[in-house]
Amino acid sequence: MNSEKLPFATGDLVVYPTHGVGKILGIETQEIAGHTLSVFVVHFDKDRMTLRVPLGKTKAAGLRKLSVTNATLRCTATIKCIRNQNHRPGQPRAVFILEST
Repeated sequence: MNSEKLPFATGDLVVYPTHGVGKILGIETQEIAGHTLSVFVVHFDKDRMTLRVPLGKTKAAGLRKLSVTNATLRCTATIKCIRNQNHRPGQPRAVFILEST
């Protein structure tokens, strides 16, 4: 393994597009088909599944950190719902407007 900064640390909560939220259990080195490969070990409680993602493939696999709670709250606080008074079949009942802060 090289000395460059890793995108995740043990204990980080991450999102994998297909499986949802998981937790980084650590980094393992495995030998596959005669090649040594370093992988992130990600555990998904919901599916009771453990996934191994090669360090160099995290971005291509879509693995990313879970959003910070404060940032999420700031984003949701700026969304405003306006009821559509002239609602007809086939039209939305409400309109969502994103207000800039």
